[in-house]
Amino acid sequence: MAKQDIWDFPDCSIAQRRRFRRIMSVLFEKGFATVDELVDTLGVSRMTVHRDLDDLDSRGTLTKVRGGATVGRTEQFESSWEYRTRVELGRKQAIAAKAIEYVEPGDSLMLDPSTTAHIFSKYLVSKTPLKVVTPNLHIINELADVQGIELHSLGGVYDLHFSAFMGAHSELSAASFRVDKIFMSTAAISGRTVCHSQARAIRLDRALFEVARQHILILDSSKLGNSALHVFGDVSEWDIIITDDGATEAELDVLRGAGPEVIVAKVADVAESD
Repeated sequence: MAKQDIWDFPDCSIAQRRRFRRIMSVLFEKGFATVDELVDTLGVSRMTVHRDLDDLDSRGTLTKVRGGATVGRTEQFESSWEYRTRVELGRKQAIAAKAIEYVEPGDSLMLDPSTTAHIFSKYLVSKTPLKVVTPNLHIINELADVQGIELHSLGGVYDLHFSAFMGAHSELSAASFRVDKIFMSTAAISGRTVCHSQARAIRLDRALFEVARQHILILDSSKLGNSALHVFGDVSEWDIIITDDGATEAELDVLRGAGPEVIVAKVADVAESD
């Protein structure tokens, strides 16, 4: 069976899809759930739960064990949007809280389809009025009802992994805008090389990048000193890089040496404010 995202079940009925996603949500939060817990959560029979667990186990989405099911940190699990949002969440929140200082009321912004940009979007309500352009469905939903934000979405083919509209249409749509600033994340920085794990994301991110006057890279320190398969460009293309205090001085020196202003967010500051 072809590999799929753990939250996507296109071959299932709507009822099955809802049950499967609910099961995976429970397992995501707890790591393990008993059959009885899932019966209560789903409001279905034990037989239905057993059938669902057998199906999900056969897909490699979870592991059915005696009395319930479990899920591990597999590559498939870690590729899901829900999982990636929670990875290094404290660091991403600290970065977002610092990045909002670089937004002024009246700005026009481009936000890429990254989980860090989604977290950053939650802070924009404090800087209205704004114009915001994005292909990301979670950001669109986040900002749809915010007064003072003029929201523009990019069309295209929906990509579940990035929760975004992508492809040639989205790239052409991006080219029709001109914005003051872009806030973008990436998969890794190796030396001075900005990398991405998905080629299709590079094409879209490059289209978004080109329409912005100022370029601001927001990424947590776990991505520094790492590599990914595809090259986006050089660190010197960025005006500002915002990371967190988990970065080493050596890593920060490499970034500073390439030319951009490097800002370090303190994770403890956000934790204390909470």
